[in-house]
Amino acid sequence: MRKLLFILFILCASISHAQTVTPAASTQQDTVYQLVDQMPIYPGGDDSLMKFLHHNIQYPPIDEGDDLAYSREVVSFVVNKDGTISDIKVLKSISRSFDKEIIRVISLMPRFTPGMLAGQPVRVRFLIPLHIHLSQN
Repeated sequence: MRKLLFILFILCASISHAQTVTPAASTQQDTVYQLVDQMPIYPGGDDSLMKFLHHNIQYPPIDEGDDLAYSREVVSFVVNKDGTISDIKVLKSISRSFDKEIIRVISLMPRFTPGMLAGQPVRVRFLIPLHIHLSQN
């Protein structure tokens, strides 16, 4: 029987967040930033975020063609001005069934402390790389 071991790394800001301020919409109210003065914070910090993901992800059955010996999935989402999550996207996929599960779990996350720019809450794109290791047991 196969057993999935989940290893989650929320990498340093140099990997998790881009180096430039990039607006994604034409109006300032809808602008999505990638780097701000204060990045969004998950309740309890990065350790709590890792625990939340680890405890809530239910591993889907592995498709015959999936090669998950060691894979990385990257998910992106926007933390809105009120701390809610929107615009969840899988940027690097390992399987469709795992994509659906990651999107399901990300949508369950509680509100973040929103990102701040010049003392004002703003929308911020957030990236999480997920490292998956499959072992035979």
